[in-house]
Amino acid sequence: MSEATTVAVLDPANAEEENLPLVVLTPGDMPEQQRKLTAGCAGKIERVERELATFVALEDEAVTGGFKSASYRAAINRTKKRIVYYQKIKAAFQRRWVRPAIIYSTPEIVADTPEGQS
Repeated sequence: MSEATTVAVLDPANAEEENLPLVVLTPGDMPEQQRKLTAGCAGKIERVERELATFVALEDEAVTGGFKSASYRAAINRTKKRIVYYQKIKAAFQRRWVRPAIIYSTPEIVADTPEGQS
C-alpha cells in the first residue's frame, strides 16, 4: 500500500499548537486522528464558551452602566453560532461522517515537496 502524507488540519486540543497538522500514514491511523479531531473540536468549543461568558459579562456591565450594548449583543449572537458550528463538526467526527482524507504520495508530489519535508 502506498504511503500517505499530511491530510487534515483542525484546531487540536492543545491551544498552543492550533495549526499542528494531523498525519495519516495508513488507513489504520485514521481512528486515532479522528479522536484528535474530535478532541480539537471539544477544546475549541470550551474556548468559545469562555469567550461567550466574557461577552455576556461585558454586556451586563454596559447595561448596568447605562451604555450602549448592541455591539455586545451582536458579539454574543455570533459567538453562539460559532459554538453550534463546532458542536456540529464534533458530532460529525464522532459519528464518523467526516473522515480525514488520505492523499497518497506520488513521485510528482514528492518532487514538489521542499527539501527536508516529506
